[in-house]
Amino acid sequence: MSVEWKPIERVCSEILELLNQSFVFDNNVQSQVLIQLEKFNNSLEDFNNYLAFLLCRSLGQELKVRQMAGLILKNNLMQIIESKNQIYLEMLKKELVNGIPDENKIIRTTVNCVISQILSKSGFHSWPELYEILIDFLTSENELAIEGSLECILTFCEDNGGNQETDLCDSNLDELLPVILKFFQSKVVKYRMYAIKIYYELLLPMPTSLISTLTDYLKGLFYLIDDSELVIHIELVKTFSLLISIRIDYMLQYLDQIIPYIIKTMKENDHQLVLEACNFWKYCSFKSCKKCFKEDEIRELIEILLERMILSKFDRSVFENEQKLQSLIKNDPNIDRDTLHKYYSYSKSLNGFDDVSASCSEDDEDDYDSIENSDSENENSEYENSEVFNKNKGEWNIRDSAAEGFERIAKIFKNDFLLYFFPLMKDRLISKDPYVREVVIYALGQIAKPTSEAMLEHLPEIIPYFLQIINEEDELILKRKSLWALGKYSKNIIELVYNLIDTENEENAKELLLNVFQCFLNLMVDENQLLQRSAINGFTKFIRAIGDKGISEHLLPILENISIASEKYSKRNLLLLYDLCGTIAEIVQEELNTKKDYSDLMLQVLFKKWQDIEDDDPHLLAIFDNLNVIIPQITSFITPYCETIFKRCVNIIETTVLGYYAIENSDNNNNNNVNLENFEKSLPPKIIMVFAIEVLSNLYDVMKEELSPLFLQTKIIEMIPYLIQDIDSDVREVSFGLLGSITKYSFDLINQDINELLPLLINQINIDYSSVCNNAIWTLSEIIIQTPESIEPFSEPILEKLIKIIKILSLEKNLLENCAIALNFMGLHYPEITSIHLNIFFSNLCFVMKLIKRERDKDLAYRGLCNLIQKNPQVLLDRFPHFLEAICYYNNPKKDLSEVFLMFINEYKETKKENWIEEFESLPLKIQQFLKDKYNNY
Repeated sequence: MSVEWKPIERVCSEILELLNQSFVFDNNVQSQVLIQLEKFNNSLEDFNNYLAFLLCRSLGQELKVRQMAGLILKNNLMQIIESKNQIYLEMLKKELVNGIPDENKIIRTTVNCVISQILSKSGFHSWPELYEILIDFLTSENELAIEGSLECILTFCEDNGGNQETDLCDSNLDELLPVILKFFQSKVVKYRMYAIKIYYELLLPMPTSLISTLTDYLKGLFYLIDDSELVIHIELVKTFSLLISIRIDYMLQYLDQIIPYIIKTMKENDHQLVLEACNFWKYCSFKSCKKCFKEDEIRELIEILLERMILSKFDRSVFENEQKLQSLIKNDPNIDRDTLHKYYSYSKSLNGFDDVSASCSEDDEDDYDSIENSDSENENSEYENSEVFNKNKGEWNIRDSAAEGFERIAKIFKNDFLLYFFPLMKDRLISKDPYVREVVIYALGQIAKPTSEAMLEHLPEIIPYFLQIINEEDELILKRKSLWALGKYSKNIIELVYNLIDTENEENAKELLLNVFQCFLNLMVDENQLLQRSAINGFTKFIRAIGDKGISEHLLPILENISIASEKYSKRNLLLLYDLCGTIAEIVQEELNTKKDYSDLMLQVLFKKWQDIEDDDPHLLAIFDNLNVIIPQITSFITPYCETIFKRCVNIIETTVLGYYAIENSDNNNNNNVNLENFEKSLPPKIIMVFAIEVLSNLYDVMKEELSPLFLQTKIIEMIPYLIQDIDSDVREVSFGLLGSITKYSFDLINQDINELLPLLINQINIDYSSVCNNAIWTLSEIIIQTPESIEPFSEPILEKLIKIIKILSLEKNLLENCAIALNFMGLHYPEITSIHLNIFFSNLCFVMKLIKRERDKDLAYRGLCNLIQKNPQVLLDRFPHFLEAICYYNNPKKDLSEVFLMFINEYKETKKENWIEEFESLPLKIQQFLKDKYNNY
């Protein structure tokens, strides 16, 4: 049905007047405008059609007025789409079409956004006429109509191309796509560009219409290889990269044409084009791609990648400025280094450092090569991911991209890669330009893993080369890069050491290991902060690779060096030092727990800055983070530090909670808003409180009931109800961890509050916040053990929540494990009410019980399961194999529990009588063997 709509001139004028008044800088006027517009919206059914009319057809009006109409229309769009009377939506669509060929790009953009939103919510099927209109526009001679249509299609594709919920994939694109494909050969650059971009956005959803025309599409792309416009080549390279990443099976046949094209574009001068070309190689890294390279292409590619990995002139100037900074520090050891560094970083920012895409990142692992920080072995700690530590690290640059491409190509060719790389490397190693030599070291580090097998025979030459540069070279950039590379070769070095020992070259092995250790340790305490940083990053990787046996005999000098370093490091470098302490604690737990001198050295490093750092200083997160790692590792010697840690954590928690509580309960009048805002800024960030609560939990697990007297002197117990309801899920998560520890070791502290806490706890059993939910259920289990009588009034909502979770086996394992424990604990103490629902969750419960690891929990959980079966024996008859699977994973149950298992098996066997042998043989072989070995049943 055709729907015609015409605006009433008087109404149109009134709305237009309001839109004009909205630009008057007077609050009263603007308030009145909003009221009047709202009245129109509520009383005038076709109000949005007037807005569309003013947006698309009021050509004589000011641009800002038309834009305002479009903005209001966008805000009202959901109201129109969800309206029961769809006639006005149909009218609106007709009006919007008029704006597609508008002469003003801003208006076209607004119109296209509105059209895209309509299509996103309603689907293409709700507007079939649009296809015909777009095709008519695209095949017309009207340049604005062509441009507007291409922009319209592109806007929708960009908004919805990756969204599988839309009907884009199922839409009838058969007519539209061939029309767009013709624009690949258009003489108008922007038409070609829009056409490429539209197809690019369609690649991920890959509609059937595109698959059927893929050959023609690729012909169009290859036609553009000789295009004269830079923007076309940028889009073309991006397209090839995406095509290879999603359809390598199909694209292999074309790689012999694409590879030389990408190599050619890498030689161009445009930054964006070269960056996209370098990025291509991280997608073209499948093993199957190897056969598509010609030998001369491999050599040329490696050579160009090496060239692109050289630091730019700008990056060199930044690095040289850093060197000057270090010289100032060296000449005046008493200078306030942190202040100086802030000043120096600020001066670089003023000089445009932060605005350049190829900028260096001082906070990266090697400080100016962000690619080097991507090692999966050195994941960022939690506090580095917090808002406080998210500093501007610069954009991904050509050097980064080329380095990653270099590594990806090495992964394709693996050991054969060295045959092409080594000849190119030798000339560069003797270059007088330190930046050329630096690239070789960088390249060697990048291929440490993919070529590890072939590189092993070259390590006796390469490692001494690194050590020589570190110990003798004056060029700072070479020393730092060699330290980084040495860290990258950590696993290779350990493998070489073992090989030397196996071939009876133990002396050489020890000498090599000692030289590497000494190299790292010496540079860790160097006066140059940049060398300190590179050394400690490399050393952290090295000790991870060498493990506890390799570290043990060197542990004392390591800890002594760490202690010396802690005296001279700036706050920035101390963060890395704390990470190193945590890593060492994880690796050599036994040594630290048996030698007090070692533990004291480790803890003294953390506590040297303890008093100097304020409670709201983000650097405190680093200390807390490492205490969370170290406390469980050095349980024997933590006692002298316990009270100091406890009081600091409690002070932070109490200050933060009381502060936020005061804010939430203050009068929110205008006079107080500024004061409240300033007061909130003075509080420690909540992330610091989160870490403090976590430290308390770990301290409880080590000190157990010994902490109870200290808690009695605090307000923490009173604050638990507030903490477990905090708006921040991280706060709730760690607070339940602390509540669980208190329940387990000092239940008397919360016994009188348990009826208040249980409803709050049950309310937090919500899988939308899985970590909070997990800790809440664990705490619930501890409460059931401590005070089962308190659970009875809440048993129904508890069971309802737990059963809902155990039925979803796709949830996280820890959550399912704790849920199974809690359900069985309910069965242990309330078998009557729990067994009523047993048939609903028995199979899943048995499946999940094999995840339970802690012996106490496992024993009690299986006893709870047996209680439930005794109350509801029918479930065992119906699901006997599930029960067998559950007990099959309990290797060493206590004697009385094992006898109950046997009783159930014999009872079931008795019910089956002559059918038992047949049923036994139908069981999985593992369970059959288990019954034979454990219970002599067959």
